Amino acid sequence: MIYQSLARLVSITPPVRCSIRLVVIFFEVLLGLASLLIIWFALYTVYRLVNDES
Repeated sequence: MIYQSLARLVSITPPVRCSIRLVVIFFEVLLGLASLLIIWFALYTVYRLVNDES
């Protein structure tokens, strides 16, 4: 009895599905941008190592 009333007080309504999709899309875009940044930095580093003018 006490646990049921406590569970009602603590229970949280599930989030809306649309907002979850937006969060997933946001983090997928963020992951894509981070991947592009890593690839760019790797290629730039190799370019600088090959074309070292010192």
